[in-house]
Order: sequence, then C-alpha cells, then structure tokens
Amino acid sequence: MNRLRLLKVFNFSGIGKEGYKEPLSVSFEFPSYELRYLYWHGYPFGSLPSKFHSENLIELNMCYSYMRELWKGNEVLDNLNTIELSNSQHLIHLPNFSSMPNLERLVLEGCTSFLEVDPSIEVLNKLIFLNLKNCKKLRSFPRSIKLECLKYLSLSGCSDLKNFPEIQGNMQHLSELYLDGTAISELPFSIGYLTGLILLDLENCKRLKSLPSSICKLKSLETLILSACSKLESFPEIMENMEHLKKLLLDGTALKQLHPSIEHLNGLVSLNLRDCKNLATLPCSIGNLKSLETLIVSGCSKLQQLPENLGSLQCLVKLQADGTLVRQPPSSIVLLRNLEILSFGGCKGLASNSWSSLFSFWLLPRKSSDTIGLQLPSLSGLCSLRELDISDCNLMEGAVPFDICNLSSLETLNLSRNNFFSLPAGISKLSKLRFLSLNHCKSLLQIPELPSSIIEVNAQYCSSLNTILTPSSVCNNQPVCRWLVFTLPNCFNLDAENPCSNDMAIISPRMQINFLPDFGFSIFLPGSEIPDWISNQNLGSEVTIELPPHWFESNFLGFAVCCVFAFEDIAPNGCSSQLLCQLQSDESHFRGIGHILHSIDCEGNSEDRLKSHHMWLAYKPRGRLRISYGDCPNRWRHAKASFGFISCCPSNMVRKCGIHLIYAQDHEERNSTMIHHSSSGNFSDLKSADSSVGASGSGLCCSVVHSSNWWGY
Repeated sequence: MNRLRLLKVFNFSGIGKEGYKEPLSVSFEFPSYELRYLYWHGYPFGSLPSKFHSENLIELNMCYSYMRELWKGNEVLDNLNTIELSNSQHLIHLPNFSSMPNLERLVLEGCTSFLEVDPSIEVLNKLIFLNLKNCKKLRSFPRSIKLECLKYLSLSGCSDLKNFPEIQGNMQHLSELYLDGTAISELPFSIGYLTGLILLDLENCKRLKSLPSSICKLKSLETLILSACSKLESFPEIMENMEHLKKLLLDGTALKQLHPSIEHLNGLVSLNLRDCKNLATLPCSIGNLKSLETLIVSGCSKLQQLPENLGSLQCLVKLQADGTLVRQPPSSIVLLRNLEILSFGGCKGLASNSWSSLFSFWLLPRKSSDTIGLQLPSLSGLCSLRELDISDCNLMEGAVPFDICNLSSLETLNLSRNNFFSLPAGISKLSKLRFLSLNHCKSLLQIPELPSSIIEVNAQYCSSLNTILTPSSVCNNQPVCRWLVFTLPNCFNLDAENPCSNDMAIISPRMQINFLPDFGFSIFLPGSEIPDWISNQNLGSEVTIELPPHWFESNFLGFAVCCVFAFEDIAPNGCSSQLLCQLQSDESHFRGIGHILHSIDCEGNSEDRLKSHHMWLAYKPRGRLRISYGDCPNRWRHAKASFGFISCCPSNMVRKCGIHLIYAQDHEERNSTMIHHSSSGNFSDLKSADSSVGASGSGLCCSVVHSSNWWGY
C-alpha cells in the first residue's frame, strides 16, 4: 500500500482505547508516503508516530482521539487544508502554525484540556473556519488577530477566556462571531473594523458590563445576541443608522433604559427585552421602528407603561408584555391590524398597595381609574389576532371587554386565574376559536355556549363552576380528524343534584355532539363511577370486550372508553401527566389498534392538587383506528382497553375501567328525546329518559348528571 492516499479507520466496538481488542504498538507506521486523507476517530495514542509522513497530507480528521499533541518535533505540512480534532479531551496544544500555511479549517470543539492558541496563528492568511467551542480551559488567545480570510470564529463556552483580541487590519470577511458563555468583560473598540459581521453572539457573558460605541460601525450586522448578560446595564447610543440589524436580543440583562437613538435601528424586526428586571421605561422613539414585527417585554417587572404611539408599529405581529406592571395598555394598540399574538398575562397593575385603597375598592362605588387589575382598551380593530393571553390579570366581573367577541381570527384565548363570574355571552361568535383556558377561575359559575370550532377547553380548579353550555354543533369541515377535549379536575360543583358532592359530573344539559366516524372527544372531571351505559366494566386498569359477529359493519362508529382514578394517592409534590388508553385487538397477540392521550396537571400545593376520585371518558372514532390494509376486523373476537399514565404518577391509581361499542342506530329518535328533556332543564326528567333509550346511537346529548345516567349515544 505504498501509494495509499485515503485511510479511514472505523472503531466498530466503541470510541477510544477500549474499542481495540489487539492494541497497536506505539511504534507502528502508516503504510504510505502518499497519504492525503487520514480519518481515525478514537485514535488511541498520545500523538502521531514519529515517522509519520505528513508532507502530502490534506485533511486530518481524528475526533475523539487520545492525543495530547499532534506530533513531536517539526513537520512539513504545506498541503494541509483541514484539521478536525473535536472532543479530543486530552489535547493540550497544537504545534507552531507556521508549518501549515495553507490551513483553511481548524476545528477543536470540545477539546476541554486545550490551554492556548499559539500566537503563530496570525500567519494563517487562508484560514476560513476556526471553531474552539467548549474549550473550557482555554485562557490564552493572541492579543491581536489579522486573519483576512476568516469567515467563522467560535469561542462559545470558553468559560475561562477573559479577553478578546484587538482586530488588526482588514477582517471584512468575518461574518459569524460566537463569544457566548465566555468570561470577557468588554469588547475592544476595534470590533468596529469587522464591517462584514452578520451575527455577533454574546449570550450569557456574565461579566460583560458594556459595549463600545463602535458597535454602530457594524453596518452588515443582522443579529446581535446579548441575552443573559446580567451585568450589562446600558446599550450604547446608536450614532448612525444600522438598517441591516434585524434581531436584537437583550433579554435577561440589567438594562435600566433604552436610549432614544434606538430608532436608528430602522430595519429592526425583533426586539427581545424579556426579564430585564430593572427596565422601567421604553422610549417613545420605539414607535419609529416601522419594520418591527416582534416586541417582547415579558417579565420586565418595573415596566409600568408602553409607549402611547405603539399603534404606529403597523408591521407588529407579536406583542408580549406579560409579567409587567402595565395597568392600562395604550388605546392605540387597536390600530395594530397585523398583530397576531398579544399577551398581558400576570399584569395585575394595582393602583395602590395601601390597605385603605383596597378596602374602598370592595365597599365603595368605583371609578375606572381606581380599578384594581388590567384595564383593556377596545380590541375590535385587531382583525389578525390569533392568540390572546390576559390570564392572572385580576379581572373582575365585566372587565373582559365585550368586543373581544369581534376578534374574528382568534384561535387561542387564555383567561386563567381571574376573578370574574361569567364570560361574555357572545364568545360563541369567535368562529375560529380552538383553545380556551380558564384554569383557576375560582369565581366562574358558567361557561357560555362555545363556537363549533372549539377543540380544547381547560377549566382546571374552577371550584365554583356549575354549568357548561358546550357547542350546539361541531365543525366537521376539517381535513383531518378532530378532537374535543374538556379538562375539568376539581370542578366538583358541576354535579347537578348536589353541588357540594364529589360525585361524577358530565357537561351541560344543552350539549349535543354527534358521534361521527372521524370526530373524537375526551373529558376528564370528578367522578367515582363509570356510567351504566358502558356495558363492559372491570376493576383495575384493563378491560376486555367480546366482539359480536360482523361487529365492524358500516354503522359502527367507534369505541367509548372510561376509567376512574383515585388521586388521593398522589405524593404531595404532585406531577404533570398524560392519561393513556391503549386499544388492542386479539389478532397477533393483541396488536395495538389505537391509543388516546389526555394531559392533566396534578399540582403539588395542598390547595390545588387533585383531590378525590376523577373519571376519564373518551371516544375513539372509527376513522382513527389503526387498521392496516388487508386487515379483516370482523375476524377479531376480542378488544382490550388498557389504562395508565405517561408520567410520575403511580399506575395503581386506576380503580376501574370500561369499554363500549358505539353504533349509529335510531339516532333521530334518541336525539329528539334528549333535546326535549334537555330543553326543560330538569335533571330528573333527563334521568327518566335513560330507560327509554337503547344501547347505541349517533347523537351525544349530555348533562350535568349522576354517574348512573346515560351518556350520549
């Protein structure tokens, strides 16, 4: 093999010395003088052999090696183009770079013992790519660099590196500079010479205190990342336009204010100020950022106002101000016709913290200026709004603007942790609403009729809730199978006969949903019994049903499954969990034919964590069963449902379970019977209807009834 030019050694048994059953001798020799490419991951020796012939070598790729140094002595490496030694954790240093003048690519990422970069690196006039990421012991870098061809430099995670070198001469080709996670406290003024720089990443530089004013010389800069620079108290005045800067991330810094010259960033698309705890004001000049699409001030806990001219940001798509002291958003936000995401979650905005003002709030007639909680302006002009979060804003009865019902594009609405008793009745006009969150609204008494587009309703820990008027119809024009999900833990007042009991409750007397072959639902709520109409029941977490002949006929719609959990066994710290039901047939030793998931949050504090027994009822439609081409379901004789958790919750919490086949039989008679009784609102009448209805059908008319009542078909 005297003319061998490419050598790749693969370590099939693992990386490192342990992968070699017959270790090579340290004195071994490479078999060729013509070697161009050497690829040997996990190379087991401390250096290359003394007789290694490197004069023709072009690429050296020896990641995960055990080398402490490349070789001893001097080597002629005129042709060497690439060195890749990533994750060679014993490597301490590299030889003088003057012997490799044509090097273009040097990768030492993860070389955690590497101590210094030799000053001779300045001779590498052809170097394009230099990656020293996570060289955690690197302390020494040349005081100045002049690498004219360099395009990429990464010192990310070099946590012992305290100084960045002076820029000498022309380095206009450098486009990406990563200094995140280093120990540098300042940048040199000469950073302004990097006129071709597109991305500068200084995230998590905990010692960085300031930026040089020359930063505005970076005319090509598109992204500047200063996230989590916790000692950075100011952002320099922008003396010149920087129209190419698109993204400025200042989240987690110690900024106290932004200079009005921020308006010179006239091409800015995204400004992130999240968790700037000392930021008290925003300059009005922010309204001149005509290209701004994202403005995030979430967690700025001293920020009390947003600029009045915010409505001039006509390109704004996302505005997040949750966790601030903003009490009254500017009325001009109604002009943000392109706004899609708006968040004021946690903006409680107390007008006064004194006991006297709190006392007068409850006992005396209130003017709007004295209101405790967020005061929302009209939102009717936000025709593009898809997500609205006004959770935990101390909203009282009537504080949710009625014109919220005019948000024709709204898909997600979060009203959790507020103090109102009811929602605007016109919420059913939100024709695109899919997700509604009302968690911890402990004064809420009723959920009005919801639009047919609704997919998921979360009303966890709504302890006063006693009525839910669910969709009078469901939207069936979706291209894929849809699900309707209700999560109602600890809503014990839903029980129609005894609002104080802990027995099972099931949705509203006006609920009417058709069982459809491609529309499923899942409901989780308090309850200790499985409804009687689910004919196959069993103690424990598994139940098997015997399938009748020709069971999979055209009018078969799907499986209804149900189980009861005892949550008093949860540990005090609680858990987040997903309920899981697996459906299996007896073909091929109970092959899986589908599953159902339902997420719940078992909170850990003593007041809110799940109490007592809860029931999970779900319907798996025919169209969502996993039936392969060529299967003949009518040959199956049994189906099994198994219940459990994907979480830290113990599996023995499942007390009982059941399964039932749903067919489309006599649905017109049953629907008319149930509609008649539900319109009367008399729960005892609704119970009596149970005896007149058969075991299956297509209409689901449900009420807040005792668990022995008929559920929907």
